Amino acid sequence: MMIKRTTLRTMLVLAHQCYAPSKDKTTAKDNVLSTLMKWAEEGYTVVEITESAFSASAKEVIDIAVEALRSCDKCKPQETFGVAAYDPQLWNRIAPATILRTDIAGVIVYSEIRHYESIAPTGTIPGIYHLAGKASFKPPRPEAHTAYVYPAVTTHLFASPHQPEFHYSSESVSHTRNLTFLKRRMNGPYFDLEAIWDEHTYYEFENRSLENTMAPMVQEPYVNHIPTMIGGIGRLTYFYANHFIFANPDNTELELISQTIGIDRVVDEFIYKFTHEKRVDWLLPGVPPTGKYVQIPMTAVVNIRGDRLYHEHIAWDQGSVLVQCRLMPEYLPFSQPGANGEQMEYRVPVAGVETAEKMRVKDSVESNGIWPAMAPTLFSIFALSCTAAATLNLNISGPSWDYTANDLADTTSLVCKNAYSASIDCDDTLLKIVASLDPDFDPQSADLEAMCTTACSDSLAQYVKDVNAACNQPGDLANVASGNKGIPQASVATVGEVFQYKYGEACAMNGSDYCFLTYPDSSDWARIGFPCNDTCAVQFYQNAHDQPGSAYWFDYFYLSNQSSYWENTFAGGWQTVVQCGDGGSDVSVSSASVSATAAASDRSALSTDAEVSLSATTAIWTAAAAATTSAETTALTAGSTIGSSAIAATASRATSGAARLMLPFVGFF
Repeated sequence: MMIKRTTLRTMLVLAHQCYAPSKDKTTAKDNVLSTLMKWAEEGYTVVEITESAFSASAKEVIDIAVEALRSCDKCKPQETFGVAAYDPQLWNRIAPATILRTDIAGVIVYSEIRHYESIAPTGTIPGIYHLAGKASFKPPRPEAHTAYVYPAVTTHLFASPHQPEFHYSSESVSHTRNLTFLKRRMNGPYFDLEAIWDEHTYYEFENRSLENTMAPMVQEPYVNHIPTMIGGIGRLTYFYANHFIFANPDNTELELISQTIGIDRVVDEFIYKFTHEKRVDWLLPGVPPTGKYVQIPMTAVVNIRGDRLYHEHIAWDQGSVLVQCRLMPEYLPFSQPGANGEQMEYRVPVAGVETAEKMRVKDSVESNGIWPAMAPTLFSIFALSCTAAATLNLNISGPSWDYTANDLADTTSLVCKNAYSASIDCDDTLLKIVASLDPDFDPQSADLEAMCTTACSDSLAQYVKDVNAACNQPGDLANVASGNKGIPQASVATVGEVFQYKYGEACAMNGSDYCFLTYPDSSDWARIGFPCNDTCAVQFYQNAHDQPGSAYWFDYFYLSNQSSYWENTFAGGWQTVVQCGDGGSDVSVSSASVSATAAASDRSALSTDAEVSLSATTAIWTAAAAATTSAETTALTAGSTIGSSAIAATASRATSGAARLMLPFVGFF
């Protein structure tokens, strides 16, 4: 239930004759209320004294004004009142008549810093002074006679509405200080600001009642969503009805983090949570639904006048919104050219859902973690080609791709999902090659030239490295197709590794020709018997051997393990590469048979229950030279006797700092 005012405090306002038009002073002009109306909305009964009233003596002026206040039966207490002088000259004229009065609770005086010494003293009456101008000295701040300086303004008229000198923000600050000063000395009026704000948000987000949302607002309310500047001034019915109350998604939640309650406002820190399943024009104006679940740290500064809401200032990091909705690329062009005139780019210094996590739990995300990530951008900005940088994002669904962060295991951490959602600096030709679904996709040399760049290969390598670093919790797993469902079996980095594998396959060249175009049919690649000078075949098997992603493939929305396919296709081809001398010394040929079970703790290319029967000629792996950790060790258990020369493991092909079993012959191309 809205808290209604039951009693009114009394107020004398000394105002310059010209501060308000001669017309009705209860109306607003340019959406700014007169001083009388502003104090009235705060819960005070007001008597205004202008210069023309001083044809009588100062004592008579005060006596008449006080008698008028006491004639109001709703004014409580009637034994005390406050004085607000918006004209220092009027205060100097009336001050002598106040010295001996005991019914004045406090005095407010507006003046200029240069006239501070000439302001009539308030004697034993507590006073507060608002001084326009830049101070050359520090004004005194005793509790009973406090002075505030406003350097952005030059005249006391900064607090008088409808004047050219009126300064909205400075007046607002001074008004809050006035309330703090007077209410403690006049015992109010006090209102339950928390209850007023809670009632408003209840009808706004939960009950979704337009009428009840508007009910607790003042005559001229003001709402501003700062990053988008959307809201309104005055009658807000249209805005709330068409762009806010019913525009918020059905699963919208507000998670309160902290609340500060002042004399006339509530300041909330909260997390606004929703799924972007409909247009939210106050947050993302004009942006169609992305389907992403978003958590945005926000602050709300809510000014309340009396028992009514006056304004809401809502602020948030729009960069985080764009990142979480996958609308912000990781890199953007830099405005200035490089030393040699080349185009430059920089890494955008914004974060995603981590901003909400850190607001919620202070140590959930490392402080200053963005600095190391930004270091290469700040100190070694790299050059771009003259064309715009091409990027792809695995967390954005499209006609060629739909294995997003939502397809990872439900136990996958947000930190891991964010790493998975990072942009990769590759042309989307690679996305189409990996997905392999579009029957009309027919890549040409120009497509491969745009894709096969150092920037792309480096970005893929960095992406896999970052995902490995971020996805280090036991539940950070990728779902692998098993029947008609996904089973959490593979490391999340596997997805990036598949892209690395397909990149290596598509970018292999024979002279100036792309092997991918020379052999458009995959059966032309997977040949057992081929001459040693068949550069494309050798590169194909070498790439499959080097890249752990060869164990998997994508069918648009499913990650699949293709170990059984490789059993019969890889062995002979790799044996030919070894015999040609291009395979190095990491395999010895034997006729002994092997039955192996790969137990994937978190980095294996195989699932924990996958059993692969292999010939000894295909028992090939690489081991890292660096020390291992329990989270990055994969075990291989041999199911039968292996000949003494069957397996020779070397560290020459290690690709990471952790020991890693690779079975690249269990894969698909």
